[in-house]
Amino acid sequence: MTEKVKLILAKPDKIVKSGNYFGIILPGYPDNLTVIDGRAPSMVRLEPGIVQLLNEAGVAEEKIYIGGGVAQIVDNVCTVSVEKALSAKEISLQEASNRLQEIKGEENTLFYQIIVDDLTAFPDK
Repeated sequence: MTEKVKLILAKPDKIVKSGNYFGIILPGYPDNLTVIDGRAPSMVRLEPGIVQLLNEAGVAEEKIYIGGGVAQIVDNVCTVSVEKALSAKEISLQEASNRLQEIKGEENTLFYQIIVDDLTAFPDK
């Protein structure tokens, strides 16, 4: 049986998500990175994108949008540090679209554009 990988996803002021998953897909630079049991130790720069938390079937059971950051993977523990993070469960397409129209700054625009694009492509997730 495959062991789970522990995730600790944190912003500077709080832990956003912590738990054990069969896999974690990170928006690495330059490509996505899948963290599974037994992965070699790594330090990875993350691009703005989507952290996907996988169940035993390899299907994303939860998504968290991030605004970039870094991840350290050591001994089946994946520690992710980010400035911005928002669970897909916490925002609707309408809210994301409204924020995209109201915000200023390229970094914030990219963050909300990723959310709008994902929620448009996968409205039921």
